[in-house]
Amino acid sequence: HQAQKTVLAAIKEGKKRLKLALWGSGDELWDWDLITGTISRENTFNNTTLPRDHIGNSMNAMQNVIHPDDFERVKSLFEQHVNNEKTDFFEASYRIKNTFGEWLWVLDRGKVVERDNTGQATRISGTLRDITTLKQQELALIELNSELEQRVEERTKDLQQTNSELSVTLTALTETQTKLVEVEKMASLGSLITGIAHEMNTPIGTCVTASSVLQEIIEDIETRVNTNQLSKERLQNALGQLKNSETLITKNIHKSANLILQFKQIANTNPTTSIFSLSNLLSKKLQLFQNQHVSQVHVRFECQSETTINSF
Repeated sequence: HQAQKTVLAAIKEGKKRLKLALWGSGDELWDWDLITGTISRENTFNNTTLPRDHIGNSMNAMQNVIHPDDFERVKSLFEQHVNNEKTDFFEASYRIKNTFGEWLWVLDRGKVVERDNTGQATRISGTLRDITTLKQQELALIELNSELEQRVEERTKDLQQTNSELSVTLTALTETQTKLVEVEKMASLGSLITGIAHEMNTPIGTCVTASSVLQEIIEDIETRVNTNQLSKERLQNALGQLKNSETLITKNIHKSANLILQFKQIANTNPTTSIFSLSNLLSKKLQLFQNQHVSQVHVRFECQSETTINSF
């Protein structure tokens, strides 16, 4: 009698601990007798429309509770486990309706705990967890990833267009240099070409470096998106880096374009006459030369700004 009393006390204490554990985790414990069709629930959710007491011996009783888009999938997973089709346990996430007509996301896990002599399942037990908040965060992350992919695609197109324009500009510069070399009377502008190349190295180099950084960031984001490892903090950092690289490229492309414009104006070999400002022409030409000899030569420029020439 004393031993029986001790065992009953231990069982009572175990049930108490189980209830406390369920209360702490927020999970519901369910136990389904597939022979009598009865089901018992512990620590049930508030305002749910889940069947209680009698449910029958199939998932059909849950059809009006589970979301129509989820029911067939849940039923199939449940029957696979119950029929012992090489599944160690039953697990499914799906939506259930509450008393307010709203849909709640739950994670349902169960396992057959008793079978008869023929292997037919007679009892299954499991837990039910409310994962609505988690699903909302997951959907928000998916939406954020989609928006990020779209923004990355737009930035990539902009970068490709910028690189294409830069390539055209460099091609035009190369053609202009070739013409200067071929014209004997402009042979003295060889040093001007060197100056232009020297001035162009910095902005072009900056653009190339920024472009490489953009490519690395895009590849990193794509990898993280595909592996579902993209965090909000990482996304914000990546967007900041993308913006900085884009600013660098735009700024240095404009600088290169201004240098090329000056070069074209000075190296113009058009055999027609025009009226131009002598002061403006010489000033631009000196700007391109003086950076090459800044340590050896001091430049002082004096020319009447109103002086104009009608010539080639």
